Amino acid sequence: MGVPISYNQLTVREYVKVKEIEMKHSDLLDRRMALVSHFTNKNAENLDLNVLKWQLFKVDSLLASQPSTKVKHVIWINGRRYKTFADVTKLSKVQTKLIVDQAVTAKELAKNGQGDINLHRLLGLIYLRAKIGTTPEFDVKTWDDISEDMLDVTIGEVYGAVFFYSNVLEKLMPIIPYFLMEAEATIENHMAEVLQWAATRGKPL
Repeated sequence: MGVPISYNQLTVREYVKVKEIEMKHSDLLDRRMALVSHFTNKNAENLDLNVLKWQLFKVDSLLASQPSTKVKHVIWINGRRYKTFADVTKLSKVQTKLIVDQAVTAKELAKNGQGDINLHRLLGLIYLRAKIGTTPEFDVKTWDDISEDMLDVTIGEVYGAVFFYSNVLEKLMPIIPYFLMEAEATIENHMAEVLQWAATRGKPL
């Protein structure tokens, strides 16, 4: 296998591997040589000089390329339909609450520059299984399974949704604290009920 010349040609699995190699090698030449070795399955230092030059040229093209930012709101993987929320401004409060939950999780996955390494996990938050005519809803029970599916999709198909959702996250930032406080208030109210129930039975907690 030769070196691809565009990120759009890579699967998410390959893209994550490229980003891991980039993070491992701070020196540009070491990084380029490591990528040649990865994609050719050969030690780059043992390649014919002309072959090496050609593969390094392709590595440079790959690293200089930009993933497509075109959003595909519906994709199919292994016969299953996946869909994103197309317009955050048209969501109901319940749907927005779900998006906020996903946004908070996405923020954790992307912190400290780990967004690319966790790309398949992020996509598992963005693309949700939804049959035609239904509204997609996030289900933590299927998150790992969906994330695994995302590893085999090409970057050109799904990267635009990541770009789109980064903008959604920015729009949601002002209301995230509201939903978090609302969740805390719900927990406090529930605990007050539990404590009251326990007190009436002479079983303080």
